[in-house]
Amino acid sequence: MGMIRRLQPVLRTVLLLAMSGAVALAEPPVRVEYGDSVLVEYEITDPQGKVWISTNQGGPVRIPILRSPVLPALVHPLLGLSAGERKQVILTPDDAFGPHRQEAVLRIARSELPDVTADLGQAVELRLPGGEQLRGRVVAADANHLTIDTNHPLAGKLLYYRLRVLEIGKP
Repeated sequence: MGMIRRLQPVLRTVLLLAMSGAVALAEPPVRVEYGDSVLVEYEITDPQGKVWISTNQGGPVRIPILRSPVLPALVHPLLGLSAGERKQVILTPDDAFGPHRQEAVLRIARSELPDVTADLGQAVELRLPGGEQLRGRVVAADANHLTIDTNHPLAGKLLYYRLRVLEIGKP
């Protein structure tokens, strides 16, 4: 009881100063929530530290915080953060680019791909009979065939997603 009596004059002074505008009481930090537009820096690496995707080259990106985003694992970790905060998330293949699917690795006769060399890693575009296009890369070659992987390059990989919130735009 004695401590409360001693603090009453101090509390009364703080309250009067705050009401007069002479002292501003600290506002709670603005936190990311659905509907916001968030400016972030991020980097996606594999367990060996190879950088696959980064905003270091092109600068920060603005991400809309939607309830049903295309890649939830890249949006949901932002929820609840405030400007300046950093976070690291481990993305499983299912959270990121999916598993590596063997049926997406195609063995094609060289005669069907006259413009493609046998350079391992070469990016190729394939046009299917229905007009659909597939992108892939050469992963093996022999005298008569090329093996082309049409999986996303990050499919089947465990990834580290490091991010920093720079700015939060409210609707």
